[in-house]
Amino acid sequence: MYYDSYNDSRASESLGKQMTAVGTVGSSAESRRSEVENLNQLFLSRDHRSGNRVLLHSSGLSNGFSDVEKIFEDLKDPWIQDADDGQSEVLYKALDPVRSVEKKCRMVDGPIRSKDARDLMNQLNFEVSGLAGLSQLTTIAPKLLDIVKPIENINIGPDTKGFSKFHGSMVELSSKLKAIDRVFEVTFSLRKTKMQDLDQLLLLTEKQSDRTKYPDKLRELKASKEYQDLVVLVESLSPTLSIMKGDQSIEEAAGEVVDHNNEIVPFIQDSTRFLSVLKKLQNIDELKLVPVAIDLIRKYRSMNVQNFNPVATSLVKFKSALDDLQKSVNHLKGANPDNNPLATLPNVQKDSLNIGSSTRVMRSIRLAAESKPTLVQAQMDVVRSEMVVLTDPEDVANLNKLLSLGPILDKFNKEVNGVKSSAVDSSSSDLASLDMSLGLKVKGISIDFSAISKSLDELLETSQRKDELQEVKKTVDSLDSLGLDYAKHQTAIKASKSALESMDSFFAQLKTAQTSGVNTTTQDFFNDESIFENIWFIISLVFLLLLFSVIIVFLVMWFRMKKKKEQKPMTESKANKV
Repeated sequence: MYYDSYNDSRASESLGKQMTAVGTVGSSAESRRSEVENLNQLFLSRDHRSGNRVLLHSSGLSNGFSDVEKIFEDLKDPWIQDADDGQSEVLYKALDPVRSVEKKCRMVDGPIRSKDARDLMNQLNFEVSGLAGLSQLTTIAPKLLDIVKPIENINIGPDTKGFSKFHGSMVELSSKLKAIDRVFEVTFSLRKTKMQDLDQLLLLTEKQSDRTKYPDKLRELKASKEYQDLVVLVESLSPTLSIMKGDQSIEEAAGEVVDHNNEIVPFIQDSTRFLSVLKKLQNIDELKLVPVAIDLIRKYRSMNVQNFNPVATSLVKFKSALDDLQKSVNHLKGANPDNNPLATLPNVQKDSLNIGSSTRVMRSIRLAAESKPTLVQAQMDVVRSEMVVLTDPEDVANLNKLLSLGPILDKFNKEVNGVKSSAVDSSSSDLASLDMSLGLKVKGISIDFSAISKSLDELLETSQRKDELQEVKKTVDSLDSLGLDYAKHQTAIKASKSALESMDSFFAQLKTAQTSGVNTTTQDFFNDESIFENIWFIISLVFLLLLFSVIIVFLVMWFRMKKKKEQKPMTESKANKV
């Protein structure tokens, strides 16, 4: 082993630069890992919308932005036009940017939900995580010259010519000794375990008085299990016997070992230089990282950079869609003067949250009254029998809550029916006349259905009764989408009357501004600089508009349902008279 200081130093220096460059890529990947993981999570966690999600994290619309178009339709309803004091047109204009945002959201949401996008993000996350490991190369690269410096310009390898002869004779003698040992091993096995078999073979080979019987005895001998086992045992010695009868006898091999044993001492003395170099290398900590560096280089030397092209193309398109969405949101925050009047309301964010929470409860009660959620006992029996394989205590606890849910749902449905039967229409078009306190009569169900659904996913991975469990999961997800945890909305419901009064006041003020005189126009009202003293409320504007629109949608449906309910007894009465 000889080291060339000129050629090897240049090669080490070049390799060090390349390793530093690759390590820089790894360090960059390491710094971006959390961002890529967060982006990957965005692509993977958008399947289910929990009804108990935080109100600030949702639009307030039951089906998300897909309900936006319904708002524009309901603004044309006569009852709503009366409730907003004829300001439907103003609301229509104010919500028009929301429609634009809704379209842009669909453009962003589409790529996120596609399977191709998820697969690409998984691939990107995997590759970035792998590249992050290359950051270790930056630690090793500067030490490459230090690692090889102890062996500069010295021939540290011992003279192996004489020792090679000694080593060859040792190998030859060792193979023959092992062959003899194998023969002894088979012989011992034959004597210890095969004596009865040999006795049986001797009986088959006894001298026969009638010579014509020998062929039959020979066939019987070859067909016997004892003979066949003996043949297999002896044939296993064939490679061993070949070694023993080689060109060189065991005596000759042993003689060569004795003749060349004087080569051992010079070889060991020559090796001291090599051992001293090893000792110096042991003092270089970075040397321990060399195997890691070699493995990383081997792994990524064949990497095809073109694998990133589909990911990069998708991300560029996705970023473009996000940029368009950002522009629409910026426009929504104040560029359109029709958006600004609601920002003058005091406590606009608090009022919007109170109205939104109350509306969410009332909508949930209405949907529960229509669907009457129940659990099928046969399906619960399947869950009970299949969950015995679960080992996670949290999953077991979640499914036990599911199994005990039946009586809770029965009580809930009774409370919902009580609210449904006691509901009456408001005789006034004032928003403040709406009685949201009905939501206080139903306690709701404070159970994390989303967690139960995830535990069912765990059960589905191993269960053979997937169809039944899928039906159970469908029911649980439906309960989760209803948002049955009413307890968190109780305070908001109590404050909803004051919030609705603020809405009534706003619409009355807006109507007065439009009809107060020739010199006062709607645009003048919008352009009043005093309106914008508190710019923070502008950010909350769209949220309030959406929540108000949800209330409108809910009230229209409630109004129509009540009307049908009142018409039904009248129809029955006429039928009885006939």
